[in-house]
Amino acid sequence: MDFIAVDFETPNWKNDSICAMGITLVENSKVVFNREILVNPHARFDARNIEVHGISRDDVQGCPSFGEVWEKYYLYFNHYPVVMHNAAFDKNVLEKAAKREHISLPPIDYYCTMALCKANYKFEHYNLPSVCNEFGITLENHHNAASDSLAAAKIMLKLMEDRSNTIASIDHMYCYRYEYHGQSAEEREVSAPSLPPIEENNYVLPSLDFYNGEF
Repeated sequence: MDFIAVDFETPNWKNDSICAMGITLVENSKVVFNREILVNPHARFDARNIEVHGISRDDVQGCPSFGEVWEKYYLYFNHYPVVMHNAAFDKNVLEKAAKREHISLPPIDYYCTMALCKANYKFEHYNLPSVCNEFGITLENHHNAASDSLAAAKIMLKLMEDRSNTIASIDHMYCYRYEYHGQSAEEREVSAPSLPPIEENNYVLPSLDFYNGEF
């Protein structure tokens, strides 16, 4: 499965604006590109958020708005499944930021590596540093958006390597959990229908040459 892994950093506790987006494109199980885009959120910066990711108002002066970034990257959200670690946070940020910027999001097939790890492994903790440690993945700079999106991509690749793992989108996982909550693994195996197969994406995007620009 080809996909993009995405991570967002936010300037304040409202989580309805974005000050950095990390995006990693994976095709044929290989990382094609990985980068961080600083975003001017046109919103206040809280000290707590700055402490977490190190991005301040001064860092984003002159940077594109989220609307401008979206114009350049929306094709990837439109044509690839989107992988996030703790999608409950990042999906919510994307939806709130899009609403704030009057952006209409396309239908997006989300995969949460945190939820998938919980469904397939018994780890002590499931936050990004802990899961990276479990899989032997180097997390270069936690809360740097590029670093976190790359880590999420590598976790997804690890999950897909093991053919015995259940790999399902967020929507399918919620349906699965709701219908079979409380059953043992053996009971679920007998009574649960097969999850729909993952469809390969054969859409060919425009040349990446335009990424040699400012962002």
